[in-house]
Amino acid sequence: MANYAEMTVYELEQERERIQNEMMACNDDIKIELLAADIEDITDEIESRDPLADE
Repeated sequence: MANYAEMTVYELEQERERIQNEMMACNDDIKIELLAADIEDITDEIESRDPLADE
């Protein structure tokens, strides 16, 4: 897992997009679950910096 706390919001958004693309191309359910958890961690990190980011 990457150290999301050290990444900028832009970098986090880029990483989240990259992982989403990887998920769409993946056929392994376990890997998809792990990638989904990474996306959730990234989203949490973004929202912790700006609670209104999701609105």
